[in-house]
Amino acid sequence: MKKYFFLLLLIGCTTPKQQQPDPLQTVKNFIIWYGTNYQEANSFGLVNQGDSAFYSVNFEETEKYLAYLKSSGFVSDEFLSGFRKKFSEAQINFEKDPMNEGPPLGFDYDIVLHTQEPDLVIEKAKNPTIIFSSIRDNEATISLDVEMKLEFKLTLIDGNWKINRIDPTE
Repeated sequence: MKKYFFLLLLIGCTTPKQQQPDPLQTVKNFIIWYGTNYQEANSFGLVNQGDSAFYSVNFEETEKYLAYLKSSGFVSDEFLSGFRKKFSEAQINFEKDPMNEGPPLGFDYDIVLHTQEPDLVIEKAKNPTIIFSSIRDNEATISLDVEMKLEFKLTLIDGNWKINRIDPTE
């Protein structure tokens, strides 16, 4: 019996521990996914536009867009809720200040990466400069320089890091 106990103890000590997921890798993987799927992700008509009609948010298309982002497996429901709030606020602004010329306010840049040059951010994300990284319990904050400074807030959900927010800094 002692031999079996010792053997089990020995096996338990030599079995490699399962590695914890890395929030930085989640961020990099999301940006790589986004770059690979950029054309499709940005093919959704988030704003109704026309020569004579005023801009309005196309909520049916925004839900398809959010479902597509969710299909990446890298974003949380909180991330999606943040975009729903952004779309609702954009609609309120369109109603307050009707317009139908020029780019729709709030949609004149990449709304995920907060830039008009997402290709530069996507390329730099392969080897980003880490400005700040903090992991506490099930929450992480990572600030990166990827041609611009972005802060990523993540939560550990069912053993996987999910992005809650992406915010430009400085």
